Amino acid sequence: MKKTLAAKVFGRVQGVSFRIFILNKALQLNLNGITENLLDGSVKVEVEGEEKNLLKLIECIKKGPLFSKVIKVDYKISECENKYSNFIIIRKNSFLKDQIKSYSSFLKSIMKKNE
Repeated sequence: MKKTLAAKVFGRVQGVSFRIFILNKALQLNLNGITENLLDGSVKVEVEGEEKNLLKLIECIKKGPLFSKVIKVDYKISECENKYSNFIIIRKNSFLKDQIKSYSSFLKSIMKKNE
């Protein structure tokens, strides 16, 4: 049965190809939706698909890509709203500005760790 997963991922999740990681996993699991960086340094994920595949995605999100460090994942699974027909990464700025912001967040998280 199709459901919707809404998640917010905290930790070192910007500037480490986290959204690309989510995109690839979602496509492998036949999920549709969005992912985007948020101003607080977290990543938003909203996907639709079979509940068993949503649960698999949550496990992947908790591990993250190589240079990420996921501290916490808040999520909720609810009835499917059928809002998405594909999977996209939302970029609020140009690609270059988006990458600069991501790397800036990444560097800030590393600096906090070394304090």
